[in-house]
Amino acid sequence: MDVKGKSVGIMGMARSGLAAAKLIKNRGGIPFVSDNAPRDRLTPAITELSALNIDFETDHHSTNLLSKQDLVVLSPGIAIHDPIVKELLGCGIEVISELELASRLLPCPMVAITGTNGKTTTVALIGHILTHAGISNAIAGNIGNPLSAVVDKLRQNAWAVVEVSSFQLEAAPTFRPKVAAILNVTPDHLDRHGTFESYVELKRNVFLHQEKDDTLIYNSGDPVVAKAVTGARSKLLDFATDSNACITVKHGKVLLGEGDEYEAVLDTKDIRIPGSHNIENVLAAVACTYSIGVTLDVIREGITSFQGVEHRLETVGTFQGITWINDSKATNVQAGVIALKAISPPIILLAGGRAKSENYYRVIPYFTDRVRLAIVFGEAGPMLEAAWQSNIDIKRADGLHEAVELASGAAHEGDTVLLSPMGSSFDQFRDFEERGRCYKQWVRELTPH
Repeated sequence: MDVKGKSVGIMGMARSGLAAAKLIKNRGGIPFVSDNAPRDRLTPAITELSALNIDFETDHHSTNLLSKQDLVVLSPGIAIHDPIVKELLGCGIEVISELELASRLLPCPMVAITGTNGKTTTVALIGHILTHAGISNAIAGNIGNPLSAVVDKLRQNAWAVVEVSSFQLEAAPTFRPKVAAILNVTPDHLDRHGTFESYVELKRNVFLHQEKDDTLIYNSGDPVVAKAVTGARSKLLDFATDSNACITVKHGKVLLGEGDEYEAVLDTKDIRIPGSHNIENVLAAVACTYSIGVTLDVIREGITSFQGVEHRLETVGTFQGITWINDSKATNVQAGVIALKAISPPIILLAGGRAKSENYYRVIPYFTDRVRLAIVFGEAGPMLEAAWQSNIDIKRADGLHEAVELASGAAHEGDTVLLSPMGSSFDQFRDFEERGRCYKQWVRELTPH
């Protein structure tokens, strides 16, 4: 793809939009960035764009200006069914996602990981193993570092390790990773995608354009995933716990092989990241890195030296016998359930934020003998209180800061305070990373050093 001399409109002025604008500029294109947020909320981005002499608009998306572009690139926050996007498509303008743009310009092969939960940990683990193997790589995508930001830093012999969300796959008509993986699929983002079926279909876009020399890794233990990969043209490699999958777990060992011929990769007790869900993430990482050509010895060393990722079951510290856990990345019910199963009781649960179109009653069975108090906060607070109050002691806070203070006053020695919001951060924070960082700061301010 050659963007030299082309006018490229970019909708959205957050990280992905800015990265796309810089990439277009570096490749000789003429970027124009449009954001409908008020100008006074976009000061850092405006400063950056102005320094690069990149034109922009704020407070609205101008159809007149965007329709004059040769190409329009969507940030993940802009839905394909947005009225402005529909109007542009009606004018014959090509509209693609930032992920699609970057993948077209990427000079090296890519491993792309999607799924409802576990993406960030799996991507980080794959990058860690590749680095341990001496293979140049960059972690990018939905993990917080846009793929457009690393395109010009990579060479042909490197690998891009990309976390891919359903938002990014909405306008990705030629997206083709050399290795793709689907970890799991449970209902999420239905407020944007409308139906679970639409959400599943978007996840399929991670492999729909692969060919027979590409590899698709999938969780055959997840019936939704197993059905979703039907019709894939790529080579299939499955993983699952307690099964006859190619990568599996038996008798406390991670195994790779098929039939009666399996080779031990490592003992599960040597995996340092907590929770049974992380066993599946490890299996996926083994499959991906083995497909790339990493030896099992190096894979084993990489896994056993991996300590996890920020904001996902991250231990902030233990103070006066109380352990504080940051699981800000848990933005849906299933991620919250995973956290509750992974953490030893008694638990004080902090949950809230902006609710999604999910069934929060699903969490109740996991309270029994585990959660002694729930503190709910943010926009979702009243709804969570109404759903859970008959089954657990509950308190409500306006925001996360107050929730931390309430937890500090209620916690006893031996308790674990778990921030696992089960909602998005957008009611009070820019993203889940900012929410997690604030949580850690407030916890440390409450506790003696």
